[in-house]
Amino acid sequence: MINWTQTGRNPSLDGDWAGKGSKANFKSRLEIVSSNGTFIPFTSKSDGIPDWDSIPPNSTLKWAVDTNGKSDRAELRLTYFDNSKYLTTYNQVLDSLTEEEIQMLESGNTKFTEEITKRTIEKAGGIESLFINIWSDVITTKENGQAEGIIQINEKFPRNTVYLFNAHYGYDAEQERSNTSKTIEFVWDVASIPLMFVPGVNVFLGAAFIAEIAYIGAKLAASGFGRAGKNKYGKFFPQGGFNHVYSFYIEDPEQTQQDYVSSILSDENLDIIQKMNLLSQFYGVAKIGGGLALMFVVIGLIKGRR
Repeated sequence: MINWTQTGRNPSLDGDWAGKGSKANFKSRLEIVSSNGTFIPFTSKSDGIPDWDSIPPNSTLKWAVDTNGKSDRAELRLTYFDNSKYLTTYNQVLDSLTEEEIQMLESGNTKFTEEITKRTIEKAGGIESLFINIWSDVITTKENGQAEGIIQINEKFPRNTVYLFNAHYGYDAEQERSNTSKTIEFVWDVASIPLMFVPGVNVFLGAAFIAEIAYIGAKLAASGFGRAGKNKYGKFFPQGGFNHVYSFYIEDPEQTQQDYVSSILSDENLDIIQKMNLLSQFYGVAKIGGGLALMFVVIGLIKGRR
């Protein structure tokens, strides 16, 4: 008997039910096992998303799903946050600043730090371009509604970054029969992301912040499947379908996090970030309205994930 990790609807990701009639259900499980066969339990759970603080390369993901006890279609996706692309772009944006703008940044001007992040996201091609799909599959579960499989992490999987595994069950059988579909708009509010700081060092990437980044990616992933209605058995889905998301971070034993960050950002720009952090500590700031959020995904790795 499978011990399911997630069951049913996650209102924050899936939305309201698509109708008031009989409801569908969904169950999922993700296990992570190291290359030596050691089971790695998840570290925490926030917004319904289990999170592994750190897993070694060459680990194995073992997934299982249940589509309401009957054979049906489900979709699986594995996505990672492109730290390298974001930091490279952010470095370019910092290089283009005037002395006056640098002073605004170092002074802790929250509106300007948010503006810099918006510039970076736009230059990088939008928030969607920063979450990269590395593996996906569309499966049909067995007669009992269950299916399982493995994903082997290998050298092609970028390290020093956060991954999201999404088990999705949801579609609109009636719309598919009529060959039409409805989309769900993705709205992202950078100002909601909490940042935490450690005196005298670079930014600390706390568990709550990691969970928030995972949540942003989860919302983006959930919006990409379109609006759901009824399944082929006449049961209602949540409007966004069921989205069971799992978050984990792949470490790199061959490159420290500090070396990784330093290999992308220039010394001058690292100095700017350090000054911002110390100034924030001086004023006792515990949250900057999200303006630096995505940059700190990686910069925070210098100290925050060990």
